[in-house]
This record gives sequence, C-alpha cells and structure tokens, in this order.
Amino acid sequence: MGLFNESLSTKMTSQRAKEIEDERVLFDGTIVHGLCHFFAGDAGAGKTTLLMHITKEILKANPDMKAVMYYIDGTLKMAKAQFDNIEEQGLSDRFNIDLDTKSEDIDTLFDQMIEDEEDLSDEILIYDTFKYATSDINNKSSNKKALAKFKELTKLGATVILLGHTNKDGQNHSGTAEIEQDTDALFRIRAFEEGTKKVSTIDEGGRCRIEARARTFQFDKNLPVVVQELEKSIDIQLRNQEMIVDAKSIVDVNAIKEYLKENPNGSIKDIINAKKEFDLTVTVGLNKLQELLHKYDGTHWTLTRDGKTCHIKLKEDGFNI
Repeated sequence: MGLFNESLSTKMTSQRAKEIEDERVLFDGTIVHGLCHFFAGDAGAGKTTLLMHITKEILKANPDMKAVMYYIDGTLKMAKAQFDNIEEQGLSDRFNIDLDTKSEDIDTLFDQMIEDEEDLSDEILIYDTFKYATSDINNKSSNKKALAKFKELTKLGATVILLGHTNKDGQNHSGTAEIEQDTDALFRIRAFEEGTKKVSTIDEGGRCRIEARARTFQFDKNLPVVVQELEKSIDIQLRNQEMIVDAKSIVDVNAIKEYLKENPNGSIKDIINAKKEFDLTVTVGLNKLQELLHKYDGTHWTLTRDGKTCHIKLKEDGFNI
C-alpha cells in the first residue's frame, strides 16, 4: 500500500492547519485550549498549588469557562484553603473541587461523556494525580489506556491537566514513555525553599507540541493559595547543581559558615589568618581555601571587594548541607 497511502487518514488538512492557526492560548507558554498537558514534579514541588493558581487565572480571564479538579491525592487542609480562596475570588460557581468521587467512578463518568459525545469545549479538567487514573503507573499498556481516555476528552473540547509525581516517599512514580508520547505537552516542576518561602519553576519537560516557556512562581508554604509570579524565570535545576557541595568540601564549608556566624564582618584575609592560627578547622591548605571561598560565592556566602580588601558575608538564605 505504501507509506503515502497509509498516511492519508492522518495527514495534515487545511482544517487542521486552521485549528492550529486559531490555537487558543489560555496561559502563555503553559496551557492551550483543548490539549492534554502533563505536569510532573517531586512530592512537595508545588504542582497542585501552581496549577490551582493557573486555573483560577484562566477562569478570571475567560468567563465562559468552568473547571473541575479531581483532588484525589492532596491533603484536606489544602483543599479547604483552596476552596476558601476560590470563594473569595468569586469563582465558586465555575470552579469545583471534587474530593470524594472515587477514581473508578470518575472513569465511568468519562466513559459516559465520551459515549454521549458531550461538548466539553468550555471545561478544564484537572486530575491530581495521574497514578490514580492508571492501574499501574510503571506499566506501558496501563498508561496508554488511561491517556487514550483523556485524549478522547480533548476531542470533545476539554482542556486536560494531569499532575504526576516523579518520586514520592522514596519510590519512583515517573511512569513510562507513554506519558510523554501520548500527551500534547510534558512539563517539569522543580522547586527550592528559603525558610517558609517556596520557589517553583514550570519548564518544558519533554515532548511539547505548544510554544512552551519557563515561568517561575513563589508562595509561602503556610499560605499556598497566594501565589506570585516572578518577572524572570529561574533555572532551578542549574541553581541546585551550583549549590551542591561535593562530599570532600562539606566539612570545610560548614567550618567557614560557623566562623562567619561568629564573625559577620570578616574578610578573606581574616579567614586565612584564622586558618593559620588554627581557629578555623578546615582541612585544605591556603591555596585551596581561597579557591573554596570563591567557588561558593553567591551560594553560601557573598564576596564584595572594597579596594584591596575582599569582604565575606554569610548568606542568610544559603543552602543547607
């Protein structure tokens, strides 16, 4: 039959081209109307908080739309806080949090909607988390079957948002390649903490059929319903790599940090003198000590030059090791 003839049923058409041209972006670089999106991240990265925030922003900008979150894998306290915030923002008539419907009953509901060919073009569906939609998150056929159903919902016009763990409680929940292959956009959420503040970045995590761009948000862990987007995105993976201290340096970095706590207005010269006088218990020599001080400038402490003197100050939000 040949490759050309085999591809006739799935070839690009003028109608499909027009649909792509008229693509309705609901949240720039992240959510496109009528597509299936997957957001993966470690437990505690802020997936639920960020996607709840984004959904509320979409609803405020699109009064014709409604949303339902199947909240299967979160704390009840978090659900209560989000519910109160939805009411405060006047969205309770268009944003439902479903706490109690079982995953098998949700599955039956989806089947009925697909059979009835319901128009879901004004609806956003958030499923938290995807592992409850599949019988085995690490089984190819199980994931393919579950994702096929969500794709059927997008054919009815639904905008689908799936949340998934990369790991939880020390176990791998990343799933199989089908998650990337059978969704329209795969995103990764990474985060770091500074005291009670959490900073999370949403970035392209794999196959993405939309014009994705990184976006960074911050929120207080004690008040996760109030989310602020930062002007510039932060590459959290790169930041965390830069802040990792190799095992051989941990003792020395901690010794320097303890010294800086007791001597907050010191200089590099002071630290070198402390090394010479054995008040600073670092294991490296003087040359290596200077390399160490410059290597972790900006992550554990800050170096500033004033003429010939190089001052060093402990960073209050320095990475804990």
